[in-house]
Amino acid sequence: MPKCKKCDNNFKYMQILWSSWYEPITCKSCGTKHYVKLSTKIIYWILLLLMLIAINFNFFDFAGKVGSILLGILMAIIIIAVMPFLVKLNTKKGDYKKGDK
Repeated sequence: MPKCKKCDNNFKYMQILWSSWYEPITCKSCGTKHYVKLSTKIIYWILLLLMLIAINFNFFDFAGKVGSILLGILMAIIIIAVMPFLVKLNTKKGDYKKGDK
């Protein structure tokens, strides 16, 4: 789970889940704003897009039409639920420059 880069305060799961895509995550301890890195957003959109492509081309044909849709919805829920544990944050808008960690 991500921590504040300034004070090492742990962010709560729901705080990351609800605010990470549209607005910065603000540390409740020190007030530092954290932004989701563009690379993290791209990875999650690609995963969701691949899931939609898999449903469209019936890669889950073993489950039937309704089953493949339900399986796709389940996959989307899992991807979204795991996102707060894998998200990478930055204290500046945009990604780090080369050499920063």
